[in-house]
Amino acid sequence: MSDNFLYFRASPRKRFQAPGLQANVLRLLLSALLLTTYASSLNAATVTWDAETDNQWSGTGDATSWSGETYNDGDKVQFLGDGAGTVDITATVSPESITVNAETNYLFSGEGSIASGTVNKAGSGMLTLSGNHSYTGTTSIAAGMLVVQSRYSLGTTNGATTVASGATLELNHVPANNASPIEENLTLNGAGVNGTEGALKVTATGAGAELSSAITLGSDATINTQARFDTNSTITDNGNGYTLTKTGSNYS
Repeated sequence: MSDNFLYFRASPRKRFQAPGLQANVLRLLLSALLLTTYASSLNAATVTWDAETDNQWSGTGDATSWSGETYNDGDKVQFLGDGAGTVDITATVSPESITVNAETNYLFSGEGSIASGTVNKAGSGMLTLSGNHSYTGTTSIAAGMLVVQSRYSLGTTNGATTVASGATLELNHVPANNASPIEENLTLNGAGVNGTEGALKVTATGAGAELSSAITLGSDATINTQARFDTNSTITDNGNGYTLTKTGSNYS
């Protein structure tokens, strides 16, 4: 009998078989899940920071800092130059994505944390992450400089960080007792901001051991050591023959 039909047997010792029905039910459940995920993405609002009333990002329902809009978890958030300076994260926030695209500088600080989404840095300004965060998405530095001041500023190790040519990731994290390195996987490209800062720049003083991860060269790349840089990272160019250049006054 074809598996596309539902049939039953009279004998109580036999179970009914409905493989066609089961397959259709599974397809329907999968379709419903995909539609729910897609609808959730469509419903995500885009809100823009202005810090007109205060500089606190106080979690879902925050209506005081977002250009007359209300931030809710799951939104796409933008920092486009207005309200530049310190962004005081006072709660756990879970945006879909964070985009900083400005010529001015932002400092994300506070007792709260970023718990989801991606971080995208564009524009010639500087973004400093001083807190510990748990987001699992990727971090993309397309332009300007992103400064890391704690072990978990870049979130969990689930999402890697990519530095585009002309951009810089600065490590300003001082590990405690040489035992708490950043464990973020990095992809490096180019010579950094102005062609001199390095795709990766190390500025934190201390014992070293700032980084323990995989470093992949996406092209020729420069590491600028303005402070001692100890790492047990693996460095690879995946067989492409790229050149890694070390600059800076300190050793690594």
